[in-house]
Amino acid sequence: MPNLKWDETDFLVCLETIPEIEEYEVSHSYKVTKSGITLSLKVWQHESIVEIALINNNDGNEITSFAIFINGTIQLKTVKETEYLTFSDSIVIPSRFSYLDLGGIDNLETGQIGYDVYISIKPTIQVTFPRLKNN
Repeated sequence: MPNLKWDETDFLVCLETIPEIEEYEVSHSYKVTKSGITLSLKVWQHESIVEIALINNNDGNEITSFAIFINGTIQLKTVKETEYLTFSDSIVIPSRFSYLDLGGIDNLETGQIGYDVYISIKPTIQVTFPRLKNN
């Protein structure tokens, strides 16, 4: 199972919050609230998986949730004063353990179409899939 290529400092800069770190650094959990929406992001660095949930603060209901398996890296990028995290060559899956239904991590690492996923919090929380990449 691959280790995620990322820098915790990028998350601190972009998300402007300090994570809750699970014992033995198994996971890092970040929460950001803006304009009535909470972005919950949990990094499982030893699995190369990030769980994402958007929650409506008015009623506490989850708007959406999914996980990302990252074949590439997570990097902080800045374009025209907008900071965002780029999850490169990623596969979006319903939940953290969905890869088991697909035959395991090895099946996700080869032969899949990778997407880039961008997350930013300025001026509002945004999760976007900007373009399709061919492997």
